[in-house]
Amino acid sequence: MGIVLLSYVHWIALIKPSESLVYTSCFGTYQCARLSVPIDWNSTSSNGSRVAIAIMKMPAPVPITDYRYGGAILLNPGGPGGSGINFMLREAVNISEAVNPLSSAGTTQEGKYFDLISWDPRGVNNTTPHLECFHDALSYDFWRYQEEVGGIDHTSDISLSLAWARWKALMETCAKGKSTTSRKENGDLFAWEAVLDRTKRYKGDEKLQYWGFSYGTVLGATFAAVYPERVGRMVLDGVADAYDYYPTGWMRNLNDTDKIMSKFYEYCSEARPEKCAMNIGNSSSSDIQNLVESLISPAIVTYLDVLSMFRTMLYRPLHYFPEMAELLADLVHGNGTAFAVYKQNAYKRTCPLTDAKDEKSGGSSCQPPTGGEEVTRVILCSDGRDISNSMKVDFKGNITALYQQSKYFGLFGRQSLCLVVIGSAHAMSKRFRGSVVLQQNSEGHCTGQSPSVCTYGFICNYFQTGDLPPVGAICQPDELPLVGNATVPKGDFSEKMTFPLLT
Repeated sequence: MGIVLLSYVHWIALIKPSESLVYTSCFGTYQCARLSVPIDWNSTSSNGSRVAIAIMKMPAPVPITDYRYGGAILLNPGGPGGSGINFMLREAVNISEAVNPLSSAGTTQEGKYFDLISWDPRGVNNTTPHLECFHDALSYDFWRYQEEVGGIDHTSDISLSLAWARWKALMETCAKGKSTTSRKENGDLFAWEAVLDRTKRYKGDEKLQYWGFSYGTVLGATFAAVYPERVGRMVLDGVADAYDYYPTGWMRNLNDTDKIMSKFYEYCSEARPEKCAMNIGNSSSSDIQNLVESLISPAIVTYLDVLSMFRTMLYRPLHYFPEMAELLADLVHGNGTAFAVYKQNAYKRTCPLTDAKDEKSGGSSCQPPTGGEEVTRVILCSDGRDISNSMKVDFKGNITALYQQSKYFGLFGRQSLCLVVIGSAHAMSKRFRGSVVLQQNSEGHCTGQSPSVCTYGFICNYFQTGDLPPVGAICQPDELPLVGNATVPKGDFSEKMTFPLLT
């Protein structure tokens, strides 16, 4: 599905920042705003520097005067540094169907209906000012493409030293760029407080309704810990362990990652050749794994290229596993041409910020600068314990420990963020009395990557009524990667539960 994005230039030209939420119609059924907030929330100056946060809303199907109007649900896609605007354009329709009662065309039924709101965090995408770590788009592209030249971080002292020097240089360069936050503080958290305060229907009464993904679960847990009395409904999806995140350790993110690759081999064997190109007949999962792990890389395609593909595709197995099987089969049984084309297509130059155009204007030959990995790292390091004085030996120890967790993701060191670690969900749940872990037995990052009627039924019921799933509830996905429709085990919650508002 093609999406025409409102360019940075259009946001600046068409939407004036305001200290109150003033929405402008955009993208047909959406509403957009730029909320002006101070860079320094503690400043008493009336003319201090400010940030204009780009915000998007999908209005509820009913007006706010309707007794069925349930308020706003704030969404955070994670990252850190993920664009809430782009997330809304991709996922808002699906999320609306998940939290609102299922209605026939043009009609509404009993139940609550919610606005959906998300935003671009400080320094990200359409929020201004941007974090500027590079002088121009060309310098940024040079930085991105040099990564593969240095090799894999742990394989030699040379590659590790190059990686260490690159990240130290990036830190120092970003520190000299434009600042979007005045001190070590959680900018995302303050941004959503501002959005929440200006979204209230009843001053001082309305509580936060929130669905956060990945890094958004850290923000949700933080808000709940600081302002428990202001939480109404909160869903944390793809839970990260905040007690690992804030010390800037990030050492518990990859414990379950390699299980997803194991599932790829299992599903490929089960799917047979017609659905999985890596299965050449009656290949067992071990046969397929051995083929993948014994790849001899041609000069144009390196081992790092294969691992980089894994890093992208393991996040969305249902969507990417068929393509991943074809690319791997091309390397194992072919000449690598298909993989070389895949690699070449991944290279897309970055547009200069002020020249970024939407697709209708013919700007598809380059990608708009959305902040990239440098924004992610600035937020990661600003949120947590100061590690700016870390030494190369600390860096090496961190990479070694992560590689021991995951041979597929650990190679990227601190560039690797969490997929889904069920242990993190249970660890965080213990910190919040009365919370419940809803487990979904699927691969990938967050529930949206592997839809489940069972999971969405529990989430919808929770937003509608406040009722939590039963303790120990486990849902199955509707479909398995490569294999097709999932078989629900006898006695599973997916089989037993019914949700009236979804039928």
